[in-house]
Amino acid sequence: STGMTGYQETLTDPSYHRQVVVMTAPHVGNTGVNDEDPESGRIWVSGYVVRDPARKPSNWRSQRSLDEELAKQGVVGISGI
Repeated sequence: STGMTGYQETLTDPSYHRQVVVMTAPHVGNTGVNDEDPESGRIWVSGYVVRDPARKPSNWRSQRSLDEELAKQGVVGISGI
């Protein structure tokens, strides 16, 4: 995906079901994850590839980190690519 923002929407979009999504933006996860922005109630991707994930989100709307959400939903994430 080439989106600089909206990674939460991408992850929860059912059209990405069973796909591995590779992000082209160098930093992903800066705004964390919240319960207001998902497209559906779960993450649909099978895997998520990012270069440099944010370990600590920096956004007043964030309720948890991207890493926490991926782990909670059992989605494999790869970084450093």
